[in-house]
Amino acid sequence: MARRLAQPACTAGLWRGCDHGAAQSRPRGLDRDEKWLAGRCRSLVTWGSASYPLLLAAIPDAPLALFVEGTVAALSLPQLAIVGSRNPTQLGRETASSSHGT
Repeated sequence: MARRLAQPACTAGLWRGCDHGAAQSRPRGLDRDEKWLAGRCRSLVTWGSASYPLLLAAIPDAPLALFVEGTVAALSLPQLAIVGSRNPTQLGRETASSSHGT
């Protein structure tokens, strides 16, 4: 599971050394993000790193970083995304069900 980084890549310990001006405090939410990253099997994958998904990196507005829970290597496996509705049609439900074998 990955989620978009709301702040610049200056997070999860990367804040130290970022030059945003002496008067600026830590970004809002940084403490929460660092606490989340301290959990088991969680990591931060930054754009340009070897673990960053190549297809995602190729889009013009790719996120600078991904919060990952689970195995980072899974980001490079074949993937399927289904974008749907909260109120799918019967055909939509059947298509979604058949794609994962239920």
